[in-house]
Amino acid sequence: GTSMRATEQLGRYRLLDLVTQDAGVGETLDVYLWHAFDETLDRAVAIRVMSADDPRAAAVLGAAQAAARVDDRRLLRVLDILNLPATATDGARIAVVSEWASGRNLERTIEDRGGRPFAPAEALSLSADVARALAAGTAMNVSHGRLRPSSVFITDAGEVRIRGLAVDAALFGAMPETGTRAPTDRAQGDVDALG
Repeated sequence: GTSMRATEQLGRYRLLDLVTQDAGVGETLDVYLWHAFDETLDRAVAIRVMSADDPRAAAVLGAAQAAARVDDRRLLRVLDILNLPATATDGARIAVVSEWASGRNLERTIEDRGGRPFAPAEALSLSADVARALAAGTAMNVSHGRLRPSSVFITDAGEVRIRGLAVDAALFGAMPETGTRAPTDRAQGDVDALG
């Protein structure tokens, strides 16, 4: 188990709130998503923390390194990868630091609309922004693999941001229809998810 508390410091990062705790399946250990603060750069960040013993750890690190190479303002970028040594209370952990998603995710936005569809121009603009971000990943041979409405954020300024490029699929598995495909076809899975 992990005894991390809000106000704990991870190097230059101060943990503020635990956003989600995803219980592992079977032998898989929990993954924690924290809202945190980068004291060096004076900005909010998201930090995913998991045990270094987690069977997914190597895949998550590889995905985070790949995602960090993709530069598109619509993608919430991976900023840092931490290897946290064991302490008296916790085993060794890894943490992936990324940009914090401000605004509301698309899942909540859709719920709030109560079934009212988006205006065509609005839907087209949103889809185009997501498509351009995915294309930036594809150009670097990095697919999202687990795109869903909760991965897409609309900021207060109306800009689209996408969370979890490559990393979410490494953590939670690709979307069912993409998991069976060869990696070259995973980008097609992103296109299906975009629909």
